[in-house]
Amino acid sequence: MRIAVTGTPGVGKTTVARRLADERGVSYVDITRRVREGASKGYDEERQAPVADVDALRDDLPEDAVFDGHLSHRLEPGFTVVLRCEPDVLRSRLEERGWGDEKIDENAEAEALDVTTAEALDTEAPVFEFDTTEPTVEETVERVARAVEERDERTGVVDWSAYVEGRV
Repeated sequence: MRIAVTGTPGVGKTTVARRLADERGVSYVDITRRVREGASKGYDEERQAPVADVDALRDDLPEDAVFDGHLSHRLEPGFTVVLRCEPDVLRSRLEERGWGDEKIDENAEAEALDVTTAEALDTEAPVFEFDTTEPTVEETVERVARAVEERDERTGVVDWSAYVEGRV
């Protein structure tokens, strides 16, 4: 079974995806690394990042794996897990990484507006949404594993509309 772990940068995708793959005894696939290593269609100077080639990313993916990356929901997984984080907490996490204000603002806004969830819902796979703001990694992995096993699709459980309303 293919499980995509997606979300905006800083929500905990890599940590959760690695642990989930370990617990399930399946391959871990770092989608961002694959883009950097050649599954790209050029380089976006403004964003200072390679442009992903989704078709190239789909090549040679294992059948039993956890995909880690903010584009992983576009790789035809069996299940999509969208990790979410309260925008101000996300902002702090990205500041700790040394990100610039413009990139932090862009990602906090994308998180507040449910951009990744909306994209994931536009695919064929069932979508499971989880708030990573306060739970530990272990708690999140346990909740994700249980939801996938029970096929307990869950979206609309994270709502940052108050954050958006406070900024308008």
